[in-house]
Amino acid sequence: MKRFRQIFFISGFLVACGLFAAGLGVSKDLGAQLTNAASAGKVNRVVSILDKGTLPDVHDAKGWTALGGAASNGQIETVKLLVEKGADINSSGQYGKTPLMVAASRGHVEVVQLLLEKGAKVNAKDWYGQTSLICAALKGHKDVVKLLLANGADVNARTRKGFTALSLATEQGHHQVADLILEKNPNQNVLSLGDGITTGP
Repeated sequence: MKRFRQIFFISGFLVACGLFAAGLGVSKDLGAQLTNAASAGKVNRVVSILDKGTLPDVHDAKGWTALGGAASNGQIETVKLLVEKGADINSSGQYGKTPLMVAASRGHVEVVQLLLEKGAKVNAKDWYGQTSLICAALKGHKDVVKLLLANGADVNARTRKGFTALSLATEQGHHQVADLILEKNPNQNVLSLGDGITTGP
C-alpha cells in the first residue's frame, strides 16, 4: 500500500511537471506570435493574443518584446495599442535596446515622438553604451536627432568604446546631423575617431 502511494505521488508529480512545462511552451509561443503580429502591424491579431491573457511585455526567443518589434518597424497604431494595454515603455530587448532606441535607429519620427510623450528614457543605454541619440546620429536620421535633442538627449554621452553621437555622425558623413549636435553644444569638437576620443577646442 505504501509503495502504491509512492508510485501514485511520483506519477502525479511528473504529470504536473509536464503540464507546467507545456504551459511554459504555450506562453513562449504566444510571446513569439505577439511580437510577430506587432512587428507586422496586425492590430487585431495583437488584441486577440492579449485577450488570451498574454502579458504585453513577454519576450520572444530572441529577447524582443511586442513594443520593441512594433517600434522598430514604425507601426505607430500598434505602438499606441500596446502602450494603452500597459506595455513597459522602457523595457529592453535584444542587446539591451529599448523601443525608443530601435525606433530612433530606424528613423521613425512619429514613434519616437509618441514614446517620448509617454515617458521613454531619452538617455538610456544599451549593452554597448549607445543611447537613442547615438543610434539616430549613426544612421543619419536628422529629424529624429532634432527631436531627441529637444527632449534632453545628452550630446556628451559615450559608447563603451568612447564614441559620441558627434564623432559617429562625422565618421559616417552625416554632416547635417553633426551640425545639429554642434548647435546644441558649440564647444564639442572631434579631434580623433581612433579610440572614440572627443574633446573641446
